Amino acid sequence: TLTFEATSTCVSIGQYAFRYCKAKISFGGANNEIIRKYAFENYEYALEFNFNKVSLIENNAFENVVFSNPNLVFEENVTIGVSAFAKTNVKQVVNNTGEVYLGGYCFGSCSDLVAAEFAKLVVIGNTAFQRTGIKSIVIPSTTVTLESNAFSYCDSLEEVIIEEGLTKIGFG
Repeated sequence: TLTFEATSTCVSIGQYAFRYCKAKISFGGANNEIIRKYAFENYEYALEFNFNKVSLIENNAFENVVFSNPNLVFEENVTIGVSAFAKTNVKQVVNNTGEVYLGGYCFGSCSDLVAAEFAKLVVIGNTAFQRTGIKSIVIPSTTVTLESNAFSYCDSLEEVIIEEGLTKIGFG
């Protein structure tokens, strides 16, 4: 087994870089900003990753990954692509500072996801939270689009608070 530890100078991880990888990897101290599509899809071990400086996570980047810390904290403006975290063990996602754009099914089938908090959420893509365990969510006044089926099959969802500002709600 190969062990790889990223340095603090690593700012971008290319597409398919660690897809189906069997090496143990630590990105705990890295200043990653861009994670390309399928970068860690189906990574085999519990992944340690620091999301603080990440600004772009492309489609399927972490699909079917287990995180050693399933509480994701973002501190920058961030765009999260389609299925970026689908089928992972994410429990909580927070960004209290930057703008957030959520692609379709980005947290789809994350049954452990019970909390999401965004100060400046702009777009919620279709099926973004489908089949999650989310219990409540505040859609802030910065949100302009809530696409179709964003919360479909969320059996634990008890409360959605929509602040003034939303201009488009999809069907479903």
